[in-house]
Amino acid sequence: MSLADVHLHDLRHSMASNMVNHGRIIYEVTKVLGHS
Repeated sequence: MSLADVHLHDLRHSMASNMVNHGRIIYEVTKVLGHS
């Protein structure tokens, strides 16, 4: 996979997954991602 194959959504998803895997609650993750 090259950098050209990485999209913003992929990075957001990876960050969200990483947060949950490290003990953050879903509510916190949604707020960080800007969801209402």
